[in-house]
Amino acid sequence: MIKISAWRVIWCAHWYCNYVPKGASVLYIGPQDTVLACMCPARGIGVCAKRYRDETVALFEWHESLQNVPRQIFSYIIIDTAYISQRIDDLLIMLRDWCDAYTRILVQRTTVWGMVWHRNDNFIPRPLLTIAIEQGGFECIVTEGGMVAGSWIPFVSRGIQGCISLLPVLRHWGQYQLSVLRMQPMCQVVDSRVSVIIPCRNEAGTIEHIVQRMPKMGFNTELIFVEGHSSDSTLEVLYRVQQQYNHVPIVVCVQTKNGKANAVWEGCARATGECIMIFDGDMTVLPEELPRFYNAFATQRGDLINGSRLLLSMESGAMLWVNWVVNHSFGWLFSRLLGQCITDTLCGTKVFHRRMYDEMVRIDSPWFRMDPFGDFAMLLAVAELGGKIIDMPVTYRARQYGVTQIQGFFRHGIILLRIFMCALMQRRFLMRIR
Repeated sequence: MIKISAWRVIWCAHWYCNYVPKGASVLYIGPQDTVLACMCPARGIGVCAKRYRDETVALFEWHESLQNVPRQIFSYIIIDTAYISQRIDDLLIMLRDWCDAYTRILVQRTTVWGMVWHRNDNFIPRPLLTIAIEQGGFECIVTEGGMVAGSWIPFVSRGIQGCISLLPVLRHWGQYQLSVLRMQPMCQVVDSRVSVIIPCRNEAGTIEHIVQRMPKMGFNTELIFVEGHSSDSTLEVLYRVQQQYNHVPIVVCVQTKNGKANAVWEGCARATGECIMIFDGDMTVLPEELPRFYNAFATQRGDLINGSRLLLSMESGAMLWVNWVVNHSFGWLFSRLLGQCITDTLCGTKVFHRRMYDEMVRIDSPWFRMDPFGDFAMLLAVAELGGKIIDMPVTYRARQYGVTQIQGFFRHGIILLRIFMCALMQRRFLMRIR
C-alpha cells in the first residue's frame, strides 16, 4: 500500500463525504483504502492502486483487479488518479459494468499546482480527462477544486479553502480537482407514471381549473392535493371535484402538520408514480408548462428539474422587487456552493424520480427539518447525493385568486439565510469525517 500524508487522507474523506451519503454502496479505486472506511459504506470494496511506468502493465493490472470485484451495481465509484496510469479512458469504459443510470463516479485528479507539492503523483491533463469522460459514455455534473494548503495548519487550512471555494476565478484552483460523473442520458423517451403533488391552502378558486387544464403525461397522471388547513372552502371544493371528475385519478389528503414543506413530503409519501412533480396550487405557473418538465425527466437530462421564474419575462405584479433581488441572490450563492448553475432556488415547480426521493428520505438530511418551504432542502439533498440539477424556464404569472400564503417575509428570509450558512459551513469549512 502506498504511504500518503494523513492530511491528504482526511481531506479526501471529507471531500467524498460531500457527495457520498452514509450507508451507500461504494467501489473505491485509489492509493489508500483507509479513505473507504471513513465513509462508512453499507457495502464497500477497495481496489488498491499500484504505480507502474509501463502503462500497458498498469492497464493489465487494473483489468485483473477489477475481475475480482463482483458484477454488482454500485451507487458510487471513487477513482483517485494520483497513482494510476494515464489510461483513464480504458478504466472508465471497464467500469460501465458496475454502473447504471443512477451511479455516480467521483474522479479526483492532481492539478499542475498539486504536482509542485506531490511530485510523485500522476498528472492527468484536464483535456485528457474530458476526452476519457466522453469516450466512456459519461457526462460531468460538477467539478470543483480543493486542498489549497500543502500541509495541515489548525483552524487555517479549512478556512483558506472555504473562502477560496466561493471565489469565481480561484474556486477551481487547488492541488486536486474532483469531478462528479454520471452515465450519459438516453435519447429516447421512457414513459413513466406521473404523480403531481399540489399543496393548496386557501386556493378554492384554482382547484377545478388545475384539474381541467392538467395535461396527461406518461402512462398515467395522478393528482395528489394536500390541503393545508384552509380557512376558505378549499377542502369542500376538493371533495366535490374528486367526485365530479372521477375519470381522473385524484387523491385528497389533509396534512398532519403545518407548512408547505410538510405538505410536499406527505404528498410525496403518497405518490405511486416514478415521476414526482411538485406544482403550486396558486397557478402562478400554468399546468401547460409541465410537459416540458416531463420530457426532461423522461430523457434523463437531470436528477432534479428545477423551475426558474427569473429567466423569462413575468407578468406585471407577479413578484415584488425585493423578492426578485432575494431570489437572484440566493441563486448566485447556491450556484457557488453546489458548483451547478441554479438561477432560482425558490420556484415551487420541481420534478424528480421516486428513487431520488427515497434516497433523500434514507439519508435523513437535517435540511428537511430546517426548511419551511422544502426548496433549499431538496436542492441540498440532491447535491449531497451527486445528482444533476438543471433549470427549466417558466413564465411566472400574477395570482388570480387569493393572496400569497407566505407570511413573515423577513423571518423566513433569516431562516433561509441560516440554512445556507449551515450548508456553507458543512460543505466548505468543516470536516465531515464519520
